[in-house]
Amino acid sequence: MEKILILGGTGAMGKHLVEKLAGSEYLVYVTSRESHASIGNVIYLKGNAKDTTFLNPLLKMEHYHSIFNFMTYTTDQFKEIVKPLLEATDHYFFLSSSRVYADSDEPISENNPRLLDTIEDQEYLSTDNYALAKARQEDILKENGLRNWTIIRPYLTYSETRLQLGFFEQNTWLLRALEGKTVVFSKDLADKYTTLTYGADVADILYKLIGKKEALGEVLQITCGQSLKWGDILSIYVDELKSITGKEIKVRMLETAPINIIPTEKWTYKYDRLFNRRFRGDKLESILGIPPIFTSPEVGLRKCIREFVKNPNEKGYSWRIEAQIDKVTGENIPPHVITTRRQYLSYLSYRYLNPSVIKIQKDMKNMIKRLIRRIGR
Repeated sequence: MEKILILGGTGAMGKHLVEKLAGSEYLVYVTSRESHASIGNVIYLKGNAKDTTFLNPLLKMEHYHSIFNFMTYTTDQFKEIVKPLLEATDHYFFLSSSRVYADSDEPISENNPRLLDTIEDQEYLSTDNYALAKARQEDILKENGLRNWTIIRPYLTYSETRLQLGFFEQNTWLLRALEGKTVVFSKDLADKYTTLTYGADVADILYKLIGKKEALGEVLQITCGQSLKWGDILSIYVDELKSITGKEIKVRMLETAPINIIPTEKWTYKYDRLFNRRFRGDKLESILGIPPIFTSPEVGLRKCIREFVKNPNEKGYSWRIEAQIDKVTGENIPPHVITTRRQYLSYLSYRYLNPSVIKIQKDMKNMIKRLIRRIGR
C-alpha cells in the first residue's frame, strides 16, 4: 500500500484533504500537535512538524508516494528540511500562497511578478513576512536540483473553522457579532476585490493532483474563479448572521483600517489586502484536463458561518485586540465571557490604559525581576 504524509493536516485545507483520502487506496499519516484517534487508513501522529527531532525520523521511516506540507516555516527552518523532504517522496506538494504576487490591475496568472522581485521597500524586505518567506522558500525549492515538487499557491481559504474579514480572523470579528457587539471594518478595504476559496475545494483539487506527473516542477495557483469586494463579503456575513440569530448585526465603518489594533498585520494590510486580488485558472485546468469546480463564495461562506455558529470551536478572544476594538466602539467585554481574574485584568489594562503605559509597566516588572535575581546571587 502506497503511503502519503500530510504535515499539519487539521487546518482549513488539510482537514478536508484527510477526509478525501479516508477510505482510499493509500495509507495516510497525518501530523498534528493535538491527539486524534486514528481511523481506518488514516493514522494520526502527535507532534510538531516544525521540530526536526519529530520530523526527521518520519522522513527516514518510509518513502512516501506524496507529501503535503501545510506547515508555515521561517526561511531558515525551510532551508534545513527541504532536502530531506524531497528525498523522502516521489511528489512533494509545497503550500505557498498567492499572497506572493505584486499588485495587478488584471487577473493574476502564475507568471505574474512577485513582491519579492519587484518591491523596493527595504524595511519590508528586511522581514521574513509571510508573503516574502513563501517566495524565498519557492526559490530554495527551485534551486535544490530536484524536480519532484509542485508549488501550490492558494489564496485566502475559508472553512467551518476559519472565516476572515480583511485582516481580522473570526475571533476578532465573528465572536463579537455573536455577542451582539459592534464589528469594525473600513472603507479603504470594502472597495477592494478579494478571492475567497473554500478549503474543501482546494483539498479536492490537491487530491486530483496526486500522481499527476504533469504537475511535477510546476507552479499552480488554486483559487476560486469568482471574486467579490470585501464590502460584499461583509454583507454576506451580516445577512447570514441576521438570518441565524434574528438580530441586527452592528457594523462600524471607519475610513481606513485600524491597523494599530493588530500591528503585526501591517504588511498584510499594505502589501495584500489593499490590492485587488483576482486570478486566472488556465494553467490548473490544463494540468487537470478538466475545468476545476469551485463553490460559489456566497454559498460556501453562508454554509461555513452556519457550521461555525453550531460549533464555535475557536481559540477564543485575544483580550488585547478585543480591548483595542472596544476602545473604538465604546463597548466592554460581556462579564460572562471572562473566566479568570487574569483575563479580566489583561482586558482592563488594554481597554483603559495607554499601550505605552502598559509597555513601561512590563519593562519595570522585568527590571525588578532582574534585580531580584542579582540580589539573590
